[in-house]
Amino acid sequence: MNFAKYLFLIIVSSAFLWAERDQSLEESYKNLVQNSISTEKRYELANSAMDFGLFESAIKMYEDLLATDSLEAVNINAVELRFSLIKANIGNRNFNSAELVLNEIPEANRKDQFYLYNLITQYILNYKQAKKDMLDLLKRNLKQIRVKELEDEDKAWYYYFKATEKLIEDKESDLKDFLFQAKVFSESNVEREAFFESLILRLEYNSQKPSLQTLRQLKKLLRANQKKKQAYFYAYDYAYMLAMRGDENEAIEVINDELLKGEAVYSLYELDNLRLLKVIVLGPKSVSGRDLLFTLIQSSKDNLILDLSFRLLREYVYYTDDSEFLNTLSLYFQKQVLHPLRFTFYTFKAQFILNKVEQSFAEEDEASRILALNQLKAEAEYILENFPGTESLEDIYQMLVYVALNQPSPQYRLAADYLSKVLDFSLDGLERQKLNLFIGNCYFLNDDFEVAAEFYMAALSEGGLWYKETKGQLWFRLVTAKTRADLLSEDLIKSVEEAFMAKEIPFDTYLKIQWNIALHYRKSGKYNEAVTLISNALNRFNQHSVPVLLDVRFKWFSLYVKYLSVSDSEASIVEAQLLLDRLNELSEGVIEETALSLLKSQVTLLKAQFLLMENQADEASSVIANLQNTFPDSQAAELSYIVLADFYTLSEEFDLAESYLLKLAKKYPESDYAPEALLEAALNAEKRESNAFAQSIQLLNQLANTYSDSSLVFFAIRHQGDLLRKASDFSGALSVYDNLIQKFPDHPNRYLADLSRLDCLLALANKNTEYDFKEIILELERLLDLPDLPNEFQLEVRYKLAFILSQLEQFDVANNVILSIINDYIDSNSLAENFSSIESYWIARSLFLLCDHLNSENQIEESKKIYRMIIAYNLPGFQLAKQLLLEL
Repeated sequence: MNFAKYLFLIIVSSAFLWAERDQSLEESYKNLVQNSISTEKRYELANSAMDFGLFESAIKMYEDLLATDSLEAVNINAVELRFSLIKANIGNRNFNSAELVLNEIPEANRKDQFYLYNLITQYILNYKQAKKDMLDLLKRNLKQIRVKELEDEDKAWYYYFKATEKLIEDKESDLKDFLFQAKVFSESNVEREAFFESLILRLEYNSQKPSLQTLRQLKKLLRANQKKKQAYFYAYDYAYMLAMRGDENEAIEVINDELLKGEAVYSLYELDNLRLLKVIVLGPKSVSGRDLLFTLIQSSKDNLILDLSFRLLREYVYYTDDSEFLNTLSLYFQKQVLHPLRFTFYTFKAQFILNKVEQSFAEEDEASRILALNQLKAEAEYILENFPGTESLEDIYQMLVYVALNQPSPQYRLAADYLSKVLDFSLDGLERQKLNLFIGNCYFLNDDFEVAAEFYMAALSEGGLWYKETKGQLWFRLVTAKTRADLLSEDLIKSVEEAFMAKEIPFDTYLKIQWNIALHYRKSGKYNEAVTLISNALNRFNQHSVPVLLDVRFKWFSLYVKYLSVSDSEASIVEAQLLLDRLNELSEGVIEETALSLLKSQVTLLKAQFLLMENQADEASSVIANLQNTFPDSQAAELSYIVLADFYTLSEEFDLAESYLLKLAKKYPESDYAPEALLEAALNAEKRESNAFAQSIQLLNQLANTYSDSSLVFFAIRHQGDLLRKASDFSGALSVYDNLIQKFPDHPNRYLADLSRLDCLLALANKNTEYDFKEIILELERLLDLPDLPNEFQLEVRYKLAFILSQLEQFDVANNVILSIINDYIDSNSLAENFSSIESYWIARSLFLLCDHLNSENQIEESKKIYRMIIAYNLPGFQLAKQLLLEL
């Protein structure tokens, strides 16, 4: 047989049994791909399938990857991926497919690797050509290849073709040298090295299934060399060919006969290699094949045998889902501390459990998912604890990230910590950018906005690798994190402008950023800054193509912040009308009808608000009436009643304000604004007529009964009590406060009800009834023990406690309470105390009370010091303090 036919044979025979004999191996890889968790993992898995000879699976995975849109985002080179697909097609004997993919390689990338793979495909597709044509094909392609630019495994094939060239030219001496070079460049791969070493022994094999003549020849050679070491090669190939013919039992007999010779004839590697062949013939998914693989893992000393055995065993577990056998392996490796596959096993076990998690997601089985997640966490932590110095721990940290993020309540902070560990492994700039971005997202989701911003900035600091859209989104996230952390600075805003001018941020992303900054300004009360920012953004609209909806939304927002900033309302009325005219003139379908109605209603309301700012009440009422008629179901229509009520409240026309609020509550009983309208109506009713609280109390009752789930109910009921107290109905007020405290025992503002209740008790208490005062004192002391209460409340409670103690003539105790106020709230080294008006009021009353006690006890000098303190801190009543000081 000539060497051309032999080339066809060696390229296909190394994969023939793997690809044709056991399709289920490929199916298990396909299943694994379908359950993968990332594009990078799919790429890694495809390469692993190639290494293992699962070419059909590799082809499918590479083709799927090429159809993915996110290759560049995960740093996978499409050209390199195509070359991998070509290699897989060659391994699977799909030479026509390989040729098609080769033709897709751009001219700019047709270099050394291209010409080598082109040579393989063309040589096989044209191997029946004349010797001269084949030699021309070899020379033409080999001439284009710079061997130094090839990977070692490709160099091996390069020198193999050089040997083929010399064979065709009948230059036997050069042939041996080039085959030796091929072997040298195969030393990194023991399997490939062995392949080249046994090359000459396979020269007589045909590329198709072996013929009976070939089998007879091999059997004859085996018998002739039975007592010689080279019998191993004939026996191996004879069993191999029998299996290809479908004669598995006879193949097993041949292998067993050779194994009986033992170490007396064969090396341990050769014996283990025969056992591996026996597994392949038996089928690695069979129990007997599985047990033999386990034996090899326990006994073999050769790393290649161990690796291949474990790969096959791994496929058995994946295919059969044999968890019981996996536990058997766990018990074995637990005891084998020095076994070279120990880390590989635990990594595989973790990946197997990860596959279980993915399966539980697909089956929507939450219980199984939580169980598998806990198992995966335990396995990953075990690996970190027992293999701390292993280089490939990055995958383990990624598994822990996966576990943290897929908990019922995602553990974002924990995920960020694990990702930081992955970041320590990474040197590639693009990968570091992605990790910093991912870590920033985790902190953001954990509401750690300041830390998130730091990682976003770290990602941006890796310059020159981002696509415009990606970098723009990163700027957007950075600004959002800064605003959430209330750390937005002018320097950052300036940096955004510079990045936009440098074309690092697309215009649509720039507008989103400006919108968020303007919202932050609005929330912070910086309305003028928001107006300026939006105006600057609008000035750029003419230079860019802006969608109509985005354009009108920005113009609406501009009007909104101008209203908040109390800008030129007269000009804003004109601007609002121009925007309304534009919205009314839009062609049908330019903006979706719901969005268009929303904009029209909101702009109409803004126009009315600007008119009210100009005191044009009649015009505003007309605009609002039109709004309520045209868009009766809009939020703007509901708000319009509140807008008019607020205007009339400020104008002290409380009856009109009350009437509009009641209209809102009646017309929109399901509105979120209805409870607020009733509360505001009650307050207006209270102001409308002096001491006429009946209407107000009735409205507050209506609120509490109709909207019992509203957050306003607490304040409505409390205000009922306050109104009764103002009417000197202290018993009725006390009953209201008691019911309120019983209904809302854990309300954050309960202390207000407690204090109002105590005021009622004070009003009702008989000064001669010491028991009543003692009960109130106990309540006041309880209130003082409540944590995190406002200073105003603390000061009021202390004053009232001191006052009651003074009524009971416990002056020393009362004075100590007031002295605690001086100690806790007044700095003797500073006269620049920043008290609120309420704080100042209660401090002053407490100090005047202390002076009364001191004067009654004839401690005049001490009293003078307190009066001077009132004067020095400019507290309420300081003029009275001056007068009393002069009278002492």
